[in-house]
Amino acid sequence: MRALLPLAAYAAAQAAPRYTLRVSYDGKEKALVLYPGVEPADAAAAFVFDHAPRDAAASFESIVDHLCGRFACARRTARDVLFPLDLTLPGSGRRARMHVHDGDEPRALAEAVAARHGFLGDRLQADVERTVRAELDKRNRRRYDSEDPFVVLGVPRDAEVSAIKRAYRELSKAHHPDRGGDEAVFVKVARAYEAVGDDDAKRRFLEAEELKRRPPPPPSGFNLVIQPGTVFYFRF
Repeated sequence: MRALLPLAAYAAAQAAPRYTLRVSYDGKEKALVLYPGVEPADAAAAFVFDHAPRDAAASFESIVDHLCGRFACARRTARDVLFPLDLTLPGSGRRARMHVHDGDEPRALAEAVAARHGFLGDRLQADVERTVRAELDKRNRRRYDSEDPFVVLGVPRDAEVSAIKRAYRELSKAHHPDRGGDEAVFVKVARAYEAVGDDDAKRRFLEAEELKRRPPPPPSGFNLVIQPGTVFYFRF
């Protein structure tokens, strides 16, 4: 029994909100609840993700400014919210929502959610972990099926080459066949890096991509009929 007391105290501490912020959108008040162990920027991103105000960027900045004025913030940029997961809590039947951020590890996330809502050791914790892992696996499969090297590497198009290299090193290590990884994914990651892994390669790829989006010029000698809002090429 004594061994359970520290665990119960930990669960109670995790479940108690650290801070509640009331935010008004379109005359309706919403509550942002900040829990222990949650980075304020991630909490702000999840709040904006749920309520999707028209001025999302400005809302995020103002919420982060407020929270970081009250609490020490390790960072002011948020991890991307990948997807929300709605839960029915055991015992009470209450509904709760959790957000899966980029970089969340399913087991650690399930443990944190379980502690926050007071169902440590409950079957729901295993269900949360299994659901999150399945969704992340599904998203990863779609990611590695892509022909877009930026999607495969998980970096934005305006990423610096240093960030692209860092992503490549992490992915190649995670998927290396000698470490039990998927060889097909390892090859796909390597090809993506070849396509955009240095400044020249990235520039060539983006220029070729831009050319594909442009309509081809018509053959010379065509008579063109001008219509409003249409792009035409003229050859003389």
